[in-house]
Amino acid sequence: MAQNQPNRKTKSNTIMTVSVIVGAVVGVSVSQLGIGGKNYFLLCLVLLLAFMVFIGWIVVTSMKKIPKATQEEDREAKKFIPVSDKGVVYIFRDQFIAMAKAFPVMISGQSAGWVKGKRLLRLELPAGQYTLGGDKACKESTDFTIENGQIIFIEQEVVAGALKGGYAYNILEDSQSVRTRITQCRLTKVT
Repeated sequence: MAQNQPNRKTKSNTIMTVSVIVGAVVGVSVSQLGIGGKNYFLLCLVLLLAFMVFIGWIVVTSMKKIPKATQEEDREAKKFIPVSDKGVVYIFRDQFIAMAKAFPVMISGQSAGWVKGKRLLRLELPAGQYTLGGDKACKESTDFTIENGQIIFIEQEVVAGALKGGYAYNILEDSQSVRTRITQCRLTKVT
């Protein structure tokens, strides 16, 4: 099973708080200086560049690096071959919404890996009943039962929200269109 990602919420809240305070102080200070003309333009340009670098840094540090499986493992997974003494679960996300954002996959309370846009997990599980969930962003858990030799397809769907989004799971019927969608995703290595 995969390792848990450290909680970055405290770090993000601290960065945003400092940014707001610095922005408020710098903004009021610049307006009080009465700088005009060419110097004002240069100061605005420097502040804009600093802001762009800061946003870029936030984006890059917030992305979870998920190891990809080898091309051979990817090809084998997309043959959709059942396993006689286990069930096979494909969990995938083929949306472009929040493509770089990785969401954890938890099966019956155990970390099974991470999925982000155009990625999939292929898990072999003993026959039984399971609960699929994730972190606090997961809107609701999904229960499923799997038998030996069975294949189940589950889509991890990003749910947009006005202030905060999340994700949910949908169990899909086996069809050629579902298999085609999965073949367009890249297999994530389960660590």
